Amino acid sequence: MALTASVGYKSWDLDATCAFISADLPEDQHIYLEPIEGYPLPPGKVLKLKKTIYGLIQAPLAFYQLCSKVYQKVGYTQLKSDECVFIRKENNVKEGSKSAKNRKPISTLADMSTIPEEDRIYKDCIHEFAVVFILIYVDNTAIRSNCETLVKRFHAEVRIDDRIDLNFTGRLEWFLGVRYSYDEQTGAVSCDQETYIENMVKYWLMDDKESTDHVNSKQGQRLVNPTKIPMVCDADLEKIPIPDKLDPEYITLYQKLIGELMFLCVNTCPEISFALSVLSRYLTKATPQHGAHAKHLLRYVWGRKHAKITWCASKVHFPFKAGQFHSYADSSWSDVLPSRKSTNSYDIFCNNAVVSWKTKLSAILATSSTEAELISAAHCAAEVAFLRKLAEELGFNQVSPTIIYEDNNGCIALGNSGHFKGRSRHIDLRYMFLSDYIARGLVKFERVDSKNQIADIGTAPRPWPVFQRHRPVLYGES
Repeated sequence: MALTASVGYKSWDLDATCAFISADLPEDQHIYLEPIEGYPLPPGKVLKLKKTIYGLIQAPLAFYQLCSKVYQKVGYTQLKSDECVFIRKENNVKEGSKSAKNRKPISTLADMSTIPEEDRIYKDCIHEFAVVFILIYVDNTAIRSNCETLVKRFHAEVRIDDRIDLNFTGRLEWFLGVRYSYDEQTGAVSCDQETYIENMVKYWLMDDKESTDHVNSKQGQRLVNPTKIPMVCDADLEKIPIPDKLDPEYITLYQKLIGELMFLCVNTCPEISFALSVLSRYLTKATPQHGAHAKHLLRYVWGRKHAKITWCASKVHFPFKAGQFHSYADSSWSDVLPSRKSTNSYDIFCNNAVVSWKTKLSAILATSSTEAELISAAHCAAEVAFLRKLAEELGFNQVSPTIIYEDNNGCIALGNSGHFKGRSRHIDLRYMFLSDYIARGLVKFERVDSKNQIADIGTAPRPWPVFQRHRPVLYGES
């Protein structure tokens, strides 16, 4: 979505009918069934299953393999970086036309020019290339394309194989619990989970008799008091006493709440990653005090339920380029008690908003802030390497090294030089690949002031003024 957030692209939603009874079982798998009462079968005989059925553990994989085979048969290429994504690209410029004579080679689909209608092969495609991107997830299919003609052709070609029955359900508005909206004039794509948040808050706060939120006497509902930040700055969950005997029912409820918040975080709410990282450390030893902090986070989510991550190529300004990634990496140092480990965080952007983010407790103990920052930058570079490979397979080649904005001079110097000696000799080999990435031109460091370090809110609970400054950047609002 982020890479194609430009004018001319549209999204479609396709649903597979009776998906899990379409695929054949592999020949090396033998599954037998007892017949239902009244079925005419000789004594001592059973039924051998030839096709998958709902409830069979092999069914999702078998249906995916069937889709993969059929999609490639009708001319789509399966990506190596993500085998659930398929792509087809065709030339859209007529030979001998004025556009063909003036055509210049492009290095990325983000640089495609608009051509006049009389020069187009596909009249409904405004670009010089017609492209179709297909994403399948179990029995859900999402399509993003700048050519409706090719999309309809794909649908017709797939239906020739009567094993897959794909039905158009209209424009893609919901996919895996996330709502998408579009601006046809600017090409912007936005995503949010407002309905999911409302349902979650209703379950955990409005219907909770022990909630501290006051009751609306007219409607009989609890009015949720939103908070400004995900976690209070002086929160220290390590100081909460853990009783010898824990309540297993309460722990189960706590795990359910954290799981629901995590689904929100990984999809549309990047700024709660630090708070969720801390709360997740108590999944097996949660107390009501931990639950209070989790509900504080839930109240924050309620207050920002209307927020949307918005990608838009036309809003990208210098020094950034449309369809190109840039990132921020930051780390705390030795602030997690009692282990004295650090918290690593990174945010990766494309087309004016964040596309990938993570906050994680460091696996090793860093002996300096430089080492802690280097570990965080290495995690960021690894994710960047994957995203670059994915984007390039999709046709959005990364024409320059991806910038990693850092605010630690020691980390930048060490990464650029690659000379781990003296006080840096002990740094784990697994993080030294960062220097190799820099030498190969995949990533490069650039210095940023700490006050402009976007990833800072993923390393520690920050006060409202700091939080307010960085959050809009994540969502593409600034």
